[in-house]
Amino acid sequence: MIAQRIYQNAQNTPEKVALSYRGAKMSYSDLVSLIEKTKELFLSSGFSTFLIQTEAPEALAAVLAANLFKKRVIVLPKDIPSDQIEKLTQEYNALYVSVLDDIPKEMPSKHFLESTFLGILSSGSEGKSKVIWKTNDNWEKAFVHQSTVFGISEKDKIFAVDALGYSANLNAVLHGLWQGSTVVLGSLMEASIWTETFMSESVSSVFMVPSHARLLINKGVSLSQIRSFVTAGEKLDSVTVKGLMSTFPEAQITEYYGAAELGHVSYHQNQDILVNPASVGSAFPEVEIVISGNRITVDSPYVSPDYESLATVNDLGYFEDDKLILLGREGRMFNRRGLNIYAQEIENLAMSSGLVLEVALVKSISREKLTLFFTSKREIGTIIKEDLRVYLDQKLPKSKQPNFFTELQEMPHSEAGKIDFKALSKMNEEELVA
Repeated sequence: MIAQRIYQNAQNTPEKVALSYRGAKMSYSDLVSLIEKTKELFLSSGFSTFLIQTEAPEALAAVLAANLFKKRVIVLPKDIPSDQIEKLTQEYNALYVSVLDDIPKEMPSKHFLESTFLGILSSGSEGKSKVIWKTNDNWEKAFVHQSTVFGISEKDKIFAVDALGYSANLNAVLHGLWQGSTVVLGSLMEASIWTETFMSESVSSVFMVPSHARLLINKGVSLSQIRSFVTAGEKLDSVTVKGLMSTFPEAQITEYYGAAELGHVSYHQNQDILVNPASVGSAFPEVEIVISGNRITVDSPYVSPDYESLATVNDLGYFEDDKLILLGREGRMFNRRGLNIYAQEIENLAMSSGLVLEVALVKSISREKLTLFFTSKREIGTIIKEDLRVYLDQKLPKSKQPNFFTELQEMPHSEAGKIDFKALSKMNEEELVA
């Protein structure tokens, strides 16, 4: 089990730093002590399911205590609305915990599948929150391959953002602790000093989503100490890849594609990302990818129990040789007079222009029109919009062109760092775009 492996790490190297967080260091021995404290709080309560919205170390301790003692934990994002917390509390007869010491004794929760211990809160393809339950094996079986594929060992100091409600961040942190590494947790609020943190903490491996990765590049900094840079969550564009290769010249850059429901699906690295920019690589170890009617399904040990009978999240794609080309989520395929338009295709082309930092194609519900929202490096209000329109005119047939182009000062993001399409859709309805 994941937690048992971490207990073994604590026996072998009790004084080694497990977590570095906000200037404080927590050894593996300290981490086990916190897990034991959390275990006692869990066992003193009749609840089986807990909604955790605490500081990162306490959240990790709760996840690992649940892993050991047949409890279930959902780590909540910091930006989750209060009405969603109330809904989850009622749906799972769960206890909401924002301060670890405040866990009371109450009536027990309803029955659950004993093998599941961790709930991942996902917005889903329609923007509706849902919980995906994971077993120990869903993640631990992938950890061995993550070490090999990503080039990470117990000697590494791994940086990840402290938004542990996002499954990829939590996965990266648990993987690091499982293999005995030191994990350095950083805050998005401190993004301006991340490179300084990398140097002061001797970070050698980094995990972050593409939107966060873009905050690191084009600063004229070269950090040769970074040996591994891993990213997931959104498609990585060639401009960002080149920037990462310049910033981290000695690093193996890995982009992987996956989902909370399915786990790791595919990956590719370094030059392969540049040579095949539309691809998300080849199958992750022990994964078989099947395309049926453009729909991606997998046969994999990493799939959540609720999705084993039909292992898909309705992402669309196809193979080009052995490379998986991702067309995007089914809900982001727009039909215009019988023609299917894939948002990711348009977004990838816009990013390849080198004119923009981020892009998102959104459909207007009331007008059945497509708006391409974007941010750029230049001052807002320059001629980027027309340059982008001309570039896409050269790359796309008229039938696939966005109807409107709207430049934003800043793209809205969730706490996880993903583009907030729900916020953009609302913006699209409320504002006149041109």
